[in-house]
Amino acid sequence: MARIGKNKKITLFFLLVLLLLCFLATTWFLVTRSYRDVEYFQQALREYQLGEIEKAKEHMRNVIRNDWNNEQAIVTLAEWFDADKEWNFSAPLWLRAASLNAFKPEYLKNAQQAFFRYRAFREAYNTFGRRKDLLDESETLQCAYAALSIGENKRAQELLDTVKSEEVLQSPLGRLLQVYLPYDKEKPKEKIVAELTALLECGDDFIVFECLVDLHFFELTHFKRTEEAIKYLEQAAEIDPLCGIPTLADLYFTAQNYEKAAETYKKNPENGIWTPALITRYAEALTLTHQSDELEKLSKKCQTGNRELLFCGYYLDALLAMLEGDMDKLLFSFEKTEGRFQSPMAQLLNLLVQIQKNNHFEIEKIARFFVADANLKEFRARADMALFPHLLKLLQDDQLANAGALARIMQKDRKPDLLLTRIDIADKAQQGTLDISDINQALRRFPEDEFLLQKNVEVYLRTDNCEKALQILQTLQKRMPDNADLDMLAIMAFSGLQKFNEADAIFADLLQKLPDNLHVLNNFLIYCNSQKRFAGLQEQIARLEQTATDPKIREYLPVFKAMMAFLQNDHLEAEKHLQGLTTDNPELQYHAAYMLGTMDCIQPAIQLYRKIPKDNSKYNLACLNLSELLTLSGEKAEALALAKNTWEKAPNWPAARECYGLRLLELGHPENAAEILDSLIGSQNATERVQEAWRSAMQQILEKQFAANQLENAQKTARRILLYWDKDPVASSYSIRIQNAILEQEKAAQEAAQQD
Repeated sequence: MARIGKNKKITLFFLLVLLLLCFLATTWFLVTRSYRDVEYFQQALREYQLGEIEKAKEHMRNVIRNDWNNEQAIVTLAEWFDADKEWNFSAPLWLRAASLNAFKPEYLKNAQQAFFRYRAFREAYNTFGRRKDLLDESETLQCAYAALSIGENKRAQELLDTVKSEEVLQSPLGRLLQVYLPYDKEKPKEKIVAELTALLECGDDFIVFECLVDLHFFELTHFKRTEEAIKYLEQAAEIDPLCGIPTLADLYFTAQNYEKAAETYKKNPENGIWTPALITRYAEALTLTHQSDELEKLSKKCQTGNRELLFCGYYLDALLAMLEGDMDKLLFSFEKTEGRFQSPMAQLLNLLVQIQKNNHFEIEKIARFFVADANLKEFRARADMALFPHLLKLLQDDQLANAGALARIMQKDRKPDLLLTRIDIADKAQQGTLDISDINQALRRFPEDEFLLQKNVEVYLRTDNCEKALQILQTLQKRMPDNADLDMLAIMAFSGLQKFNEADAIFADLLQKLPDNLHVLNNFLIYCNSQKRFAGLQEQIARLEQTATDPKIREYLPVFKAMMAFLQNDHLEAEKHLQGLTTDNPELQYHAAYMLGTMDCIQPAIQLYRKIPKDNSKYNLACLNLSELLTLSGEKAEALALAKNTWEKAPNWPAARECYGLRLLELGHPENAAEILDSLIGSQNATERVQEAWRSAMQQILEKQFAANQLENAQKTARRILLYWDKDPVASSYSIRIQNAILEQEKAAQEAAQQD
């Protein structure tokens, strides 16, 4: 026990020694730091007396950083800043001093004066509100002007009304306040301008500055004289560079005079007002004038500071990356800004980023931003430098729909552009929405453009105006002889006019000139099938058997022979030629599958349809045919899924609606089927099976509604059926039953009312 007690005493002794050492170390550190701070303070005072002002200020800042409660250092530095009219630095220091020592009201007075002098009117107004003593009449005027400047007009009027001294009221500040007050009495702009102009001779630099700024505002907004406004601000900047230079530079920037703006921002002193917003505008002006070296220097201001300054630094890095053409750095830096910058320049950077990411939705959104504002012409031109190459890339990547949507946005409110017009027309033609008004408008702008004329021919052919199409084709063929595309259009025109001999002659000539052209062979196959041209098929079968050596060309032989037999209703011969057909040609796969399906060879047809790739132009049509065959083979779920997928991709395509509606009805969804088929039933081109399917679906809906006692809905459904089939037995029968049921309900209601 004695040994244990001794060990405890030794441990306690060492702990006490350790605590003593810690205390001595802390005391030594505090005393040393205090001596160092005193030395810094004394050194700063000596430097200030020797005229080394900036060194003195920096050493005094170090003292304050080490001890934010050093009242003497804070007050001294604030006085130095006041002496140099650097009120933007002195104001927060005076405010800190006031919070440290409430017994010196002059600190708060100095803070409010500093805020007021560098026109931080909200802070000045708030500082006036912290005063516990009464304001004298001059200070009341200042408080009133601060309130007026931040939009507190009523409070400004109240404060002005408390000033009774005529001498104070006739002071320059009092006269300036009376220019705008009473706030509820409108004064002619010309009178305000005259009073402000008179105050320019008052001799008070603060008042003269305020008048010059206000006059510049009237020149801009009322008189629309930008040059005069600039002159006023140039005078203001000479009187008070601290507040005047940023304001003048901002005006140049707003007026899109970026050279002058950058030059003026550069004059802003290092110890002046450098807010993140000002740094951003200066950086954008430097970027727009390609001053990368100056931009790099400016970015150093954002290397230390608060969070806002950090985001500003990332933004400047993105601007530098754009000038250097470093897209990876641009993407990294701009995304670090987290979307905090929304200026036109920031939108331009965002456009480059979204193009890099191939985000088409955002690209369209930004393109609309530049188009919507007529004042963004310069930025729109810069955006075009990125958008036009992007358009070409979309075309190269076969993204015509995206290119068309973007081209239509870019074309708005600008001189007609041939490339944009061509893309717009090509996209509408591919979507099947191109009408004669679209093409006529395009041709009024570019009447001699061959691409637009060709699309005009296609529109006329689609509307069965084949004579007009042939007239334009004759003109085009003189300019572009031996053009296979124009020859194909001519074949369509002659076919539409029932001039098949002329069409056959053009095809024969084409196949003679281009015997190995798959596009020509595919179109010939379609032509022979649709127009039942036996003679043409016979000629080409003979030619291929004699001259074709390429396996890809010889693949057409069995399909040509099968079609020859198919068109003559010799299904056994056609089936024999198609047995064992192996080809990777989607066109041959489609025609072979179509013939096999028509001849009830369902499984071989299904296998061929499944081989057609998704990016082929026949894919959607093949899906509809495949859906029909799958239904016949009992695979109704897959048939419905195929039909639905095709309809979702092309909801306005009648064939897709028909197929999807029929599949829904077959699987017992009459309500959905009727909804899908409803837009087709009123069309003159509605097929017989569409009509019967809609009718059947509506009859089933009618039966369900009547069974559920939904008499009003059932009555509407019956009327709709009778609108198209006035003698429909189901609708007629239910109409009578519905009427009787309604009468019985009314009779029952009357009897119940009489009993009550």
